[in-house]
Amino acid sequence: MNGPLTLLPLAIILILALPPFKLHMMIAGLAGAIVAIIIGGLGIPKITGLYLGGVGQIMGITSVMIFAATAQLLSEMGAVRAIVDLTMRIFGNRLHLAAGLLVLMQATAVYAAGLGAGNTLVIAPMVYSLIGFVPEVVAAMSIVSPSSWATSPSSAESAYISSQWGVDVQEYAAFMRPYVFAMWIFAIALAVYGTYRRKIKRELEPEELDKPLGGLMIKAIPFLVFLLLILFGPWMNQQLGRVIFSPVTTPFIVIVLALIVFWDDSKKWNDNLSDTGKLFVESGRPILYYLFMAGSFLGFINMLQEIGTFQTLAGYVEFVPTSVLLLAAIVIGFLVALPAGAYTVATDILIIPTLALAGVPGNAFGFVAMAVAYGAMISPVQINVAATATSFKKEISDVISNNLPYMPLALIVLLILLAVTGVLF
Repeated sequence: MNGPLTLLPLAIILILALPPFKLHMMIAGLAGAIVAIIIGGLGIPKITGLYLGGVGQIMGITSVMIFAATAQLLSEMGAVRAIVDLTMRIFGNRLHLAAGLLVLMQATAVYAAGLGAGNTLVIAPMVYSLIGFVPEVVAAMSIVSPSSWATSPSSAESAYISSQWGVDVQEYAAFMRPYVFAMWIFAIALAVYGTYRRKIKRELEPEELDKPLGGLMIKAIPFLVFLLLILFGPWMNQQLGRVIFSPVTTPFIVIVLALIVFWDDSKKWNDNLSDTGKLFVESGRPILYYLFMAGSFLGFINMLQEIGTFQTLAGYVEFVPTSVLLLAAIVIGFLVALPAGAYTVATDILIIPTLALAGVPGNAFGFVAMAVAYGAMISPVQINVAATATSFKKEISDVISNNLPYMPLALIVLLILLAVTGVLF
């Protein structure tokens, strides 16, 4: 089914979710889904399948659960606090420099791995412990992550986009790399500026200053190993010619290391082991809350996709003059991702063929993919938004509200880069 009427459910969701109503995303999603059901004449078996499919798709991203539980466990044990204390010893009150460094770490980690949420769950808790929820820093992390996963040679997005363009994935990544690095620089500058402007300071308590540096370094080892394996695990697997560091082995290597480092001699050996196991399970609770919320909303969004809402929206690019075709394609990619950005490669698959038929050239697909990824960072169903929320101890709606002015800004910066380099016009 196609036509303007299929856009009505999306309009209802946006109207209810945004001011002045500001209803919870579940209520807005349900209202839009009901309208989609009526328009599409969807039966109960189809509704059931679409809803459970959305929940299952998000809850099936099991690596995120394991990484989140591991990061939270390290935080509870004191490894993150040790990292924060070491950072304070190094940077003092120049926390704006530390913020910029952490955003760069996020950028490189996501680019190396080709995915964002797992890395966010490792780095964001450290950011939160060090400087709290600084809007510009959260936005900066939300800019470098999609810039990286949309263009990384390791990502599913790059594999799909390069195949649609008809080039090797490494060639695609090399073509996009200057634009990605430019977005990194913009985001790092934003984080440094925001932290400096807000005069973020964190004084070490006297007892913290008295802690031996060697002891802090030992306590920081599990987290540092976790971070290093996130950054270099894929590369080491390639060098070894086999997969050693995976989303399962990496967390459990770190957990065993943490158990050794934080072993409590005052407890019996079996209590140490049992307490660690219990803490690991309890540490997975927060992310499950966010994943179920995102999965439920995606179930509602699936009903809009079923009636052709997003195909209709993407199809409007056909009516755009050739001179602004790429601009329109990028903007539409951004807009489609707002409700449908759960898995950005799926959104790319949804719209790229339509854009290709409308005449959008293959070398522009990567910029559309970046726009989709930016839009996804203000989507209630995006797993990296959920990871950001749980890491900064906020609701998904809080992260979206924070990112709302910054992701369009990132899109504008990208468009300026394309205009300056002669790609856009």
